[in-house]
Amino acid sequence: MKALLTSFIAALYSMQILFGIAFVLLLADNRAAAEFAIAAAILGLVAGMLGLVNIAFAVLQIFLPQQPVFGSIMVAKLCLIPFFIIHFVFCLLIVAGFLNPFLAWSLLFVVPMMVGIAYAVLFVTSAYTIGYMIYRLRTKQTTLQAEIAYIIAHLVFVADTVASVMLCMRERKQSAQPSLPPPADVEIE
Repeated sequence: MKALLTSFIAALYSMQILFGIAFVLLLADNRAAAEFAIAAAILGLVAGMLGLVNIAFAVLQIFLPQQPVFGSIMVAKLCLIPFFIIHFVFCLLIVAGFLNPFLAWSLLFVVPMMVGIAYAVLFVTSAYTIGYMIYRLRTKQTTLQAEIAYIIAHLVFVADTVASVMLCMRERKQSAQPSLPPPADVEIE
């Protein structure tokens, strides 16, 4: 899981770096900008495939016993904060470029596509946590009332990172508490 998620995040950042280089070269009117944009698009496809593989493994996690994933997912979500900031800046630059009256109609496609990309990244990183919580619900280790807020929070921007931190802290607190031995049967005479 960690290797797949790490490779997914690395592909996302590599894609952003290549898109950034393409944008700077485009401003300088350099012909190499198209090559960097194509390479970034290919890396975007690779990241998409890695995302699908991550989701498949998260679905398998529902049926197979696993160790808690909250710590790893929390780190991944915290590592993706700069990605989302850069993604937002790219979105603003793209929207500004399409404000030409002849291109404004294309915003109907571009804006939902950019939001969809951000939501896909959010869902890939949330899938492991949701899968693990469904596993715990399926094996009756927890109740739906205890987990439903966390599951919903993992589908909302910013709330997913807060929920990951809270789940990681909860898991560490529960694992730090020593388990009490079962009470001994005392016979009263």
